[in-house]
Amino acid sequence: MIVDPVSLIHGYLDDLLSDEQVRELNQWIKEDPDHARQFAAIALLHDRLHGHAQASSELMGERLGAGVQNFQDYCGGGDSWWRPVAVLRGRDGRLGLDRGRDDRQTAGWGGSGRRRWSLVAVMLIGVGLAALAIRGARHVSSGVEVATLVESHNVVWSQGQVPIAMNMRIGAREIRCQSGTLKLAFDSGAVVSLEGPADLRVLSGMLIRVVRGRISARVEDGIKGFAIETPNALVVDQGTEFGVEVDAVGQTDVVVFEGLVDLSCPEVGAQPVAVKRLKQGEAMRVGKAGNLSRIVSVDRGPVGDGWSTRPSTERNAVIRSVRDNIRGLGSSKYYEIVHYGLDEDKPAFVDRIHEWNGLDANGLPGFLRGADYIMTFCDDKWREGLEITVEVGRAATLYIFFDDRLTIPSWLSEQFVNSGVKIGLDEGGTMPNRRVDWVVAKGPGQSIDNTFSVWKRELGRGESIQLGALANAAEKDRWTAMYGIAAVARP
Repeated sequence: MIVDPVSLIHGYLDDLLSDEQVRELNQWIKEDPDHARQFAAIALLHDRLHGHAQASSELMGERLGAGVQNFQDYCGGGDSWWRPVAVLRGRDGRLGLDRGRDDRQTAGWGGSGRRRWSLVAVMLIGVGLAALAIRGARHVSSGVEVATLVESHNVVWSQGQVPIAMNMRIGAREIRCQSGTLKLAFDSGAVVSLEGPADLRVLSGMLIRVVRGRISARVEDGIKGFAIETPNALVVDQGTEFGVEVDAVGQTDVVVFEGLVDLSCPEVGAQPVAVKRLKQGEAMRVGKAGNLSRIVSVDRGPVGDGWSTRPSTERNAVIRSVRDNIRGLGSSKYYEIVHYGLDEDKPAFVDRIHEWNGLDANGLPGFLRGADYIMTFCDDKWREGLEITVEVGRAATLYIFFDDRLTIPSWLSEQFVNSGVKIGLDEGGTMPNRRVDWVVAKGPGQSIDNTFSVWKRELGRGESIQLGALANAAEKDRWTAMYGIAAVARP
């Protein structure tokens, strides 16, 4: 057992260990995924203390022998703040170290016996640490094509940008536009949409670097490890749909719509390296200096890839904003505001695979179809003292969908009127501890698991209203769901 693994890690990064010590550290990393995570965090901190690497690198496996799969040139060079360290997966599936010597003592790795190391810390997080075995990760040299432009709408190219034609194959290159939307289909399985103004670089089939702009990515077929790098963060996909935006002041917003991502960002002052796994319904803002803050809400349209973490600028939007009394990083979940989006089989919560439906073949009531609605957090059914504030941009009727299994709270009965209408919730997901596996059905009246009463209240233009928590702490152990929120403009 290693008595002081931290000292060995620092020694490895500074190229001060003997061959025997490298073997000891290598074995320690293989013993436990938590050891790999600890190595990752320290190595990323080490890199930030030693500045930015300036050259491309090739990770070599000679110290572990022929049984090691190289993880090659994943970052693509340039001015990245991160760079993959030589932590490799062998044929036995376990992690190990690579450690070159004289062949690495070249310009770009630093001089005086000290290399400038970095790594993608989040690639060492998660079950099986699968991101280290990235499929298709490779260095993209000139002429190697990795993606196809499959959609283009109203694009105004930036000055000096060579336009990209529809169905054109592209390799490593810059993409800059002032406005419009583009969609790229990568050979690796990732589909990436970007919204202008945007400035990004395709570095490989598994990595893009975003300087400015809003990006949406969906990765299919079980592929993991597709990454988006920004000036202050690295987002590594673990099989998901997610969004990344870099704004004009250098902040990075990361939003997970489905699945998982791993977020890594540099340390801030005395604060350690921030490495966080985000799952469906969670989001984080990374400040220019690397500090983390919560994103409270995300705006989305009923169709397409458009989204925003800013207050709605939609002129006809009914729901303008939503916020709560959760402070600081007490939560990483966001409310999703879907404009004109309520309909059959629409998702009810950001953190569940549950859907709203009509109770029978007639479907949802006509007055609810096309309503603005808010996807809340189902897990907030357990949160005592919760206060949610909803602001409308137009004179509207606000609706609350309340679980019939629960006691009616005073804030609901005093501020709203029960309309007498009920809708259904089709619940999907898996609960291994209860050996339950639900699959949502398609169409009205199908697979309804529970009913919700529709409560209503009229609000004036620009008016806000405060909603509360579920009523009774004694009901916390019951199998229930959080309420839903919708709004329809009044004439």
